[in-house]
Amino acid sequence: MSSQTLRTVAVIVGFLLFWEAACRLFNLPTYFLPAPSLVLAEICAEPRWYLEHCGYTLFTTALGFGLAVLVGVIAAVGITYSKLLENTLFTLLVSLNSVPKIALAPSWWILCLGCARPIPVRLI
Repeated sequence: MSSQTLRTVAVIVGFLLFWEAACRLFNLPTYFLPAPSLVLAEICAEPRWYLEHCGYTLFTTALGFGLAVLVGVIAAVGITYSKLLENTLFTLLVSLNSVPKIALAPSWWILCLGCARPIPVRLI
């Protein structure tokens, strides 16, 4: 192995050891921050359950990425060949790009939760 790989492995192992020590030293509740050994034990206890949910997460991530690529390509072709879309959609996209993404994320979640579940929005 190269020295870069060894350094990377050493940093990861060091981080995990620090995490484990901090959990034991400060007696942190497991619902707040479980130790890496507890996380590994839980994964080993129910591997099929975790693999199933990993598969679902990978599928939804790939589906979202695919839909984003599809919508992006359609929008790009439309903006390229339509003066109306270039003057409207392109202007909107450029103005949205100037807004920090960290400011858009909470707005998106509030919008989604507000449409589907009105109670969590009231708590915010």
